[in-house]
Amino acid sequence: MLDVEIVGRVPSTLTADEITALATRAAASAQITAGHLAIEFVDAPLIASLNEEHRNHAGPTDVLSFRSTGLDRPPRRASSVTS
Repeated sequence: MLDVEIVGRVPSTLTADEITALATRAAASAQITAGHLAIEFVDAPLIASLNEEHRNHAGPTDVLSFRSTGLDRPPRRASSVTS
């Protein structure tokens, strides 16, 4: 089973159920059916800060993802996407 966690606010254009369904479908297309996926929608300043911190690139980006395989627990921010 894929556990989809939505961290923080959900954009007004989608429901949590729609986000979960889309994420589950995307994971299944990559043959991923089990695990934990955390999704957080953030604004441009926060994604730019995370991009600088984790990739040493200035400015915003569309997506950041972090591998959690082998950890005792998944990181709080598995993925961040600008809204």
